[in-house]
Order: sequence, then structure tokens, then C-alpha cells
Amino acid sequence: MPVNIRRALLVIVLLAASGSWQPSSDAQGVSEAERLLQKAILLETVDGNLQAAIDQYKKIVAENGGNRVVAARALLRLAGCYEKLGQNEAQKTYQRLINDYSDQTAEVALARQKLAALAGAAGGVASTPPSVFHKLKIQTPITFGGQLSPDGRSVVYSNPWDRTLWRMPLFSQVGPYVPGAPAEINTGNVEVDTYGFAWSADGRWIAFNSKGDVSRKRRPGIFMVPVEGGEPRNVRDEVRRGPFVVNWNLSLSPDGKTLAFTALDGDEHHIYAVPVQGGIPKRLTDLPSMVGAYSPDGAWLAFTGACGPAPPRGPERSSRPCIMPSAGGVARMVADVDSWTPVWSPDGTMIAFIVRGEGPHGQIWIVPVSDQGRPAGEPAKIEAPQGVHELHRLLGWAPGNRIGIISSSPQEFALYTVPAAGGKAAAVKIGGYATQPRWSPDGKKIYYRERDGSISFIPAEGGDASIVPIQSETKFAIRTFGAGLAVSPDGRRIVFSGIKTGTTGMDIWTLPIDGGTPTRLTVASAPFQDQFPCWSPDGKSIAFVRTQNDDRYRLGFRAGIYVVPATGGEVERITDETDRVNSQAIAWSPDGTMLAYMSRDDQLALVDEPGSWEGSLKVYSLRERRSRAVARVQGTIVNAELAWSPDSKRIAYNDSYRNSGPIRVVSVDGGIPEEVETSLVDTSICQLSWSPDGTRLAFMGWRGGGPELWLIEGFLPLAKGK
Repeated sequence: MPVNIRRALLVIVLLAASGSWQPSSDAQGVSEAERLLQKAILLETVDGNLQAAIDQYKKIVAENGGNRVVAARALLRLAGCYEKLGQNEAQKTYQRLINDYSDQTAEVALARQKLAALAGAAGGVASTPPSVFHKLKIQTPITFGGQLSPDGRSVVYSNPWDRTLWRMPLFSQVGPYVPGAPAEINTGNVEVDTYGFAWSADGRWIAFNSKGDVSRKRRPGIFMVPVEGGEPRNVRDEVRRGPFVVNWNLSLSPDGKTLAFTALDGDEHHIYAVPVQGGIPKRLTDLPSMVGAYSPDGAWLAFTGACGPAPPRGPERSSRPCIMPSAGGVARMVADVDSWTPVWSPDGTMIAFIVRGEGPHGQIWIVPVSDQGRPAGEPAKIEAPQGVHELHRLLGWAPGNRIGIISSSPQEFALYTVPAAGGKAAAVKIGGYATQPRWSPDGKKIYYRERDGSISFIPAEGGDASIVPIQSETKFAIRTFGAGLAVSPDGRRIVFSGIKTGTTGMDIWTLPIDGGTPTRLTVASAPFQDQFPCWSPDGKSIAFVRTQNDDRYRLGFRAGIYVVPATGGEVERITDETDRVNSQAIAWSPDGTMLAYMSRDDQLALVDEPGSWEGSLKVYSLRERRSRAVARVQGTIVNAELAWSPDSKRIAYNDSYRNSGPIRVVSVDGGIPEEVETSLVDTSICQLSWSPDGTRLAFMGWRGGGPELWLIEGFLPLAKGK
């Protein structure tokens, strides 16, 4: 009979890796019992069909008592399946192997190790958690969005470069955890956005977010398409969802009749439900919330939002894990932590979610849930695996108790300088999280910020770092986002943005160049934030961006440029709403006549879809009191910065499409921007500063941080032991 060589090789790889294969002593080759064992292992490890594998292992043990080698291996794998399912039969089966097959020393040793680990997890004794992470060996690029299919055998995601929809098998015959070839799902003329997917329970339909059409001033919509492809069904048009992708999640009810989604109502996000055949959406939540997932029986909806005792409004603490009736009603807090992407266990008795800020790289928490939709026990906490930079999303919880995870790979950050005309970039600092490089006025030092907000400097050619000490009885936080950093023209002071403890607004502060006590220049009471400060060339004034931050999801459209005396005093607004200032770095021209800034398009404001980041680089004339566009930019986001040439004739900027991009230089009079060659490979570039003598540019670069796909198994004993 024909033999599938690749599948046979996969069987050998799996068996050898698990200790379940040895060369056969049968003169005719592999025995029938061994063939059955190979098939059972494929059911378990490749197909993920644990129940079918359990039945097969039981049959092997029952019918092959005389072949003690095969029977012992089957028992070991049978116990492993029970362990993955969190069933007490695991301990019993391991013990049976130890008692009845003591002559099979290798299998007995493994069984003893497993029993000790399970006993430790159940008794609260420190031990290695039984959960196992597997990183899939993906051969084609994926994104941080995606959703696991109901059977756990494939994942759906979009290609952000051409807005197409793809389905990728998670297993193939090439080797363990090597996905198969992705297949495109035809969505007609509808462009697919990067985040927000939901499968129907029968695996036949996929719901997705469409990309907004800026040229037609049309917001994104929600569509459904058959898995085999075809004409998409428009479920909901013109969804006002905001730019933060965690708010784009979708969920289909188990009967496939209702879709839950998140949309803005005024300045707050809320969860809505709409019939998939069309109709008027019903708002389900009273407090700011974001969609998670329907429970398998359709009775409950898990989500992140404001719930529990004294639930807050606004963005500061609105991502607690919550459960409420699927038709709306009282929401109950599952845990008092900030969470992401909750998913239900297939039997509806547990939910899992990501908790950032816990552990070195985040944790997965699993909480048992009662029939009344209440937490029924303490959470089990699973650390992110080694080699992960940060956990991003849970993609679903499949039968066989596999959870799909998207994480980011480890990152390496560095500061570089490069000739302003282009050439070979040179690293001046490697490691840490150095951001916002700024030249000293004499060009001998480069100042920068670390992840904790501290300010340091290094010699311009590289060398040991020195910290700028801050000595103050007033405690305040310095965030990397929006904090800004600039050295005064005389080299005596530094300006930055910080938050005084006990207040909510970001203010402008100055600090002596050698450290000391900071001076507060502005007081930005909520809902305002003062950010991105820069010095005037004469050092007498400081310009900054003031953002109205009550509408977190459209903050870029409520920003303006203001000026305050460097010694403090009355604040003056420079721009108005028509200048359409975006909330990101600004730069004062060395001749003192202009301010450069990034602006979102008027079209985009009408669409109200900041997920499209295109805009313009503009200069504001302080003499003429008006702004004009200098260049088009693809990415008007926080990592994109501006820097003037010393003669005020050119502007360098990051064209940060997809969150990073090349350095470009354009004449202040407009024209075709020129890209600055750096010769760096696989390095994302953002933020920059032009040296005082005009010869070099300093910038930040990083490698890594791309999406990785993982599966976690074997975690139920830990979860059920809590």
C-alpha cells in the first residue's frame, strides 16, 4: 500500500521526542501494536483530538497485555491526555503504570516525575508548572490580530499590506508545530482590517472588521463571509470604534444569530449586540467596556471594562475582566487587574485572560466561573514562556484544552547616528530602552530617556552612560509617551513633561542640566495634558502640545500648540482647530520663525477613524500666523518625530507607517522628500535629532518585537488545583 513518507517521518519525530519509539525487534518491521500507537499519538499531538486518542490508548493497553513495552508507552501517553484535560484519571493512570509495569524503567521514571509535579501543584508546593508552551514555526508573516478556529486546528488573520483574509492550518506533515500553507479566503471587494475576527460555533462563517474608506469618508463596517470564501454579508456599517485595536474585538453567539462588537457612544466605548441578519444594535453596557467572548452556552458575555466595586469611568482603569448576562445586565468583576482578550473554556466553566504588568513578560490567568456567572475560586497564574517579550492576545480556547496566544518576540533597542546625507549608521548605545535622543548644543553629548522615564546622556561617539539626577520632595512620574526631552540652547537646562503624584494632568517642567530640583511651568488639570515640549532658539520660551484628553480615542483631533515663558508665566495658544495639530512631537526652527508639526487630514477627521494614520508635515509661520503643508506622511503616530537642519531650510522626519519607517528629509518649501540611507538591516527606525553642526542625525532603532504564535497545553491541573 502507498506510504505517506512525510507523515511517517513526523510520527517518528514525535515518538522519538516523547520517548515512545525504539527500533523494532520484530523481524517483519513495525508491529501492529506499534502502528496503532503511532496513529494514537498523531490523534493526540497533530489532530488535537484528545478523546479519540484516549480511546485508542485504552484499546492498545487492553489488547496488548503481552506486549509490555507498547502497553507501558500507551499508558504513559494516556495519562498525559488526562493531564491535559485536567482530569484526576491522570494520577491514577500514572500510578497504575508504576505499579503494573515496574520492569519498564524509562516509562516508570517519567510517570514518577509527572506524579510529583501534579502533587506539588495540587498541594501548593513550589514545582514546575505542568503547562507546556509550544511556539509554532511560522514560515509566512502574520499579524498581532487573529482568531483560533472552534476546533483549534487553524487560525484566521489578515494580511495588512493588501487587506486580505487568510486561514492557516496549525499543523502539517512537515514536523511538530509546523503550520501548513495559508489559504486566502475570498472577501470580494471588501478590504479586511488587521484586528477583530470571530468564528461561528460550527466553523462555517467568519466575522471580520472592514477597513474604512477615507476617499469616500466612510467608517469601517463589520462583515461575515463563508470560510470557503464568497460574497460577504454586511452585518453593520459605519462603526465608530476608535484607534485602539483592543476595542475592535468581535464575538458571535453560539447559535450564530447575534454578533457583539464595541463602538463609541460619545466619548466612551460600549458593547453592542446586533442580529447578523441586520437590525438595530442594542447597547449592553452602562460603563465603558470592550467585547470579549460569548460563553459556549450563550448565557454570558466575558469582556474587559469598568465593573466591580466603585467602577471608574475614563481610560485609567477600564479593563478589568468582567462577566455579564449576554442580553445585558449587572456586570460582575472576575479579578481586580487590568486584563486583555478574555476567552472561555470549551465547557464554559473557566475564563482565561492576559494580565500585563504581572511577571517579567505578563501572565495568563485562569479563573473558574460558576453557573451564576460569578468567579468560583482563586485564579491560576501562568507565566509567559521564556523567549517572549510580551503577551498580546489570547486567540481562543479549543477542545483538547489548547489556548492560542499571540506574543511579541524579544527586542533589542539601540541609539545610532548617521551622516545627514546618508551612509552607514553607527551604534552609540546598545541595550536598555533608550528613546528620544537629543544632541547637546555643543554636539558632544546625546541625552535620552529610559523606560522608567529617567534622563541620561552618553558621549556623542558612544561610551558610558551618566544619569541626570532629579532631587525633589515633590514626587512625579515621567512617562515615555508624550514626555518629550529637549536641552536648552545655552545647554543649562532640560525641559520635559511629567505628572505630579496625586494629579491627573501632564505638565511642563524644567531641570538643571546637571540634575537637581525640577521647576513646574504649567498646570494642566484634567482633561488636559501638556506634552512634547521644545525650546525657542533664544531659550526664552517653550512650545508644547496641549491635548484635551477626555476623549481618549480621538485625542489627536483636540490638540493645539501653546507657548509658555521658560521661567514660567502666562500660557499662550498659537494654533487653532483649523491647523489640525496632531498629538506628537513638534520642533521650533533655529531661525525662530516657524514651528513644525504633524497634522491629520481633514478627510480623516470626517471619517473619525484614526486607525488610518496618514497626514501631513506642516509648518506654522509665527509671523503670518498660519500653517501650510510641506509633505505627505504615511504615519502620523507618536514615534514619528521632527528635526530642523541648523540653517532652517530642511526638516528631517520619521515616516512611521506601520509604527516604524525610514528617515526622510524635505525642503521647508516642499518638494519630493529624500530618504536618508542608514544601511541597517531588519531595524525599525523612529525618533530623531539633528546635530548642531548639521553633519549627523541621531535616532532610535530596534530589532525584533514581531508577532509569534504559541499554543499552551497541560495547564488544567494547575488551574483546577487552585
